[in-house]
Amino acid sequence: MSNLMKIVISLSFSGSILAVLMFGLKFFFRNRVSKRWQYYLWLIVVLRLLLPFSPRTSFVGTMFSKIDSITTQSTLTEPLQQAGTITQPAVNDDGMVYELMHDKDSTGGSGFLSSDIFKFGLENMWYVWFMIAGFMLVRKVTIYQSFVRYVKAGKTEVSDPVLLNRLAQVAENAGIKRQVELYTNNLVSSPLLIGFLHPCIVLPTTDMAEEAFDYTILHELTHFKHGDMFYKWLVQLTVCLHWFNPLVYFMCRDIGRLCEFACDEAVIKYLDKDGRQKYGDTLINSLGIGGTYKNSLASVTLSENGIILKERMERIMDYKRMSKKSTIAMILVTIFLGVGAVMIGAYLYTDRNADSINAEKLEAYAEENRISSDMQEQLPEFPQTVYVGDRVCRIRAGAGEEFDVVGLLAEGEELIILEAAEGKDDQMWYRIDKESLTEDMDVSSVEDCYIRSDLVLDN
Repeated sequence: MSNLMKIVISLSFSGSILAVLMFGLKFFFRNRVSKRWQYYLWLIVVLRLLLPFSPRTSFVGTMFSKIDSITTQSTLTEPLQQAGTITQPAVNDDGMVYELMHDKDSTGGSGFLSSDIFKFGLENMWYVWFMIAGFMLVRKVTIYQSFVRYVKAGKTEVSDPVLLNRLAQVAENAGIKRQVELYTNNLVSSPLLIGFLHPCIVLPTTDMAEEAFDYTILHELTHFKHGDMFYKWLVQLTVCLHWFNPLVYFMCRDIGRLCEFACDEAVIKYLDKDGRQKYGDTLINSLGIGGTYKNSLASVTLSENGIILKERMERIMDYKRMSKKSTIAMILVTIFLGVGAVMIGAYLYTDRNADSINAEKLEAYAEENRISSDMQEQLPEFPQTVYVGDRVCRIRAGAGEEFDVVGLLAEGEELIILEAAEGKDDQMWYRIDKESLTEDMDVSSVEDCYIRSDLVLDN
C-alpha cells in the first residue's frame, strides 16, 4: 500500500475514534451545554481527519506500523512456503531468498501470481481513492458555482435607502465592519448568505415587518461573522477525502444541524422572552415564503429545513445560559478531545535516510558510542547510505554463523551503515543504524543489526 493511502486511512481511523466519542458524548450533552460549543467541538474531529500531524509515537501510528510490518513480512515469506522446494533458506545464503521468490517456474507459480496481484492492488489503491475524491470535490464546487450563478442571474439589488440604513445599523450593532450587499430573488426558498470574497444576503422578498427584517439580516450576518461558510466547505472537503468512511456523512449532517442552532443562540443571547418569541416567528414565517430553488451545500440559510424547525423553536424559547459547572465541564471536554486528537496520532511516513551525513551527524555518532573506537579512523567512510541490491535480503541480529533473522528488506531500500565487521564465516558484514530502517520494522529489542556487505550497493 502506498504511503499516501496509509496516511489517509490512518487519519480516517483516528477521526473515526473521535467521532464515535463525540456521538457518545451527545447523550451526556443533551440540553445541558451550548449547541454553539458542540458545533465548534466538531472542528477538532475535522482537523484530525485533515491534518497529518502526529507525535513520533502514537496509538494509531504504532498500530499501522505493526500492521504494515506484518503485511510486509507475509508478502515476502508466503511465496517461500508455497514454493514447496525449500521452506527455509540456508542459514548463510541470504541470496537464496531472492532466487526462490523469483522462481516463476516453480510449483508455487499460482501463489506468486496471486501475491503479485494483491500487492499491485494495494500499491495502486490510491488511484481509486484520488479519482473518487477529486470527482466529488469537483462536483460539489460545480453545484455551488451553478447555484450562485442562478441566484445572481435573477437577483435585484435593494436600493431602498431605509432598508439599506437598517442593514448598516444591524451590521454595526453586530460588530461587522465589512460591507455586505443586499439583494432580492423571488426564486430562492428562504433568506440566505452566499459569496466568500464578496458576501451578499439574498432575500426572497423585502415585504416583511421591520423587526422580522432586522432578525433576518442579523441571522445571516451572524453566519458571516462566525465564518460558517468556510467551516461548511472545510467539512465538505473532509467528506470528499474520506468518502469511504460512513461516519463522516453522519458528522457532516450533525454539523449542518448544529450550525443553525449555534447561529440561533448567538442571535437570541441578549434577547428577552418577547424578543425570542418574535425571532421564532420570523423563522416560521420565512419557511417557504419564496420560490423552490435551494441548495443547503452552497449557502447558509435562515430556515430551510422544516424537520428541525420545531426543535429550534423549543431551544429558542427554553434558552438558558450555561451554568458555571457546565462551562467548566465543556472546557475539560474540549481539552480532553484536543489532547486525545494529538495523542491518537496517525501514520506518518518519514524518510530517515539521508543522501549524505554531515560532519555534525558523524560527530554525534561518535559521541554516542554508536561507532566503535576501532572504526573512528573510518569516519570518512562510515556512516554512509547504501541501497539493497538486486536481492531480497535479511536483517540479522548478530553477524556470522549464529544469528536471528529480524526482518526482510526488498530491493532498492535505503539504510545507513555505521561500520564494517568481519563475521565468523569470513564474510564481511555491515552494522546498520536501526533508526534508518523503515518504521514498519520493529527492532527496538535488538541490540545490533547486521547485513551482508555483498548484498548492498553504495552511493
